[in-house]
Amino acid sequence: MKRLVSKFVVITSLLMINSVYAINYNQQEINKQNVLEFYDKAINQKDFAAAQKYLGSHYTQHNPLAADGAEGLKAFIQYLKDNYPNAHSEIKRAFADGDYGLPDISGGKFRSSRKEGALIAFLQINCVSTYPYNGF
Repeated sequence: MKRLVSKFVVITSLLMINSVYAINYNQQEINKQNVLEFYDKAINQKDFAAAQKYLGSHYTQHNPLAADGAEGLKAFIQYLKDNYPNAHSEIKRAFADGDYGLPDISGGKFRSSRKEGALIAFLQINCVSTYPYNGF
């Protein structure tokens, strides 16, 4: 009987670990997709209304030229529209680690120069409760 209970405990533990890993992996994939969509809408499309749906109540901008908060992002997007309307970055790939999303971006031609650049943006995801419940 002890042997049966021990096997049951081991099997149950393995199944629980696998389930937790699957949920974590799925959430990381969702985070990665959200980062890609946010970056594309905010920076490439320069569409604040479309990018705004990815913002929570607290948004910290890592660019020293842009203010924090939704209004800061809105002003930065307007700045890009006014000064660099044709600027477009190619997102090569994205990585996720926990609540961090990292898009690997090729900047193409940097502003009006012939130089090309690349960057990795570090974006932290803070999950927000949504209704209806989406299973995560």
